[in-house]
Amino acid sequence: MDKLKLCPFCGSVNLAQDAALSDYIECRDCGAYGPDGGVEGWNTRAESPELTAANARVAELKRVNAIMDEELRTKTQALFNLESENKVLKDIDAHRQPHFESLQQEYYAERDRRMKLEEALGQLHDSASEYAADQSGANDPRCGVVQPISVADGEALNDALRRAAALLEKK
Repeated sequence: MDKLKLCPFCGSVNLAQDAALSDYIECRDCGAYGPDGGVEGWNTRAESPELTAANARVAELKRVNAIMDEELRTKTQALFNLESENKVLKDIDAHRQPHFESLQQEYYAERDRRMKLEEALGQLHDSASEYAADQSGANDPRCGVVQPISVADGEALNDALRRAAALLEKK
């Protein structure tokens, strides 16, 4: 069948030659039909400039509609992908949250331990400084002069001080 012009009433291309009336062309969208002469009669009808302009506008709108449909499909797919990614991220976050809370508790416990250790180290340092000040004028214990604390206690104090400092440096 030769190429048919658009329907003059609705601009459709959904046209067919009526089987019962082989001389007529029928628009399957709006139901218009006619004229005698089949394809040649359909294509040679007089068209007004307004109808030609309207048909051109319809064709342009259909083209724009097809572009917008494709853009809508693309954006819908992108939205679906984002929603899927968001669900995955929420699942990851739900699994990560307990681990994060555990690490946070460990952090605070370690921070508290370090603060207590630094406080004890400060006390040890103060005690060692007092001991050193008290010992500055003392004589050797073998000479019979009594010292405020024993040498063994002083060494134990210094050992404790060194251990506390080493613990602080490890962490």
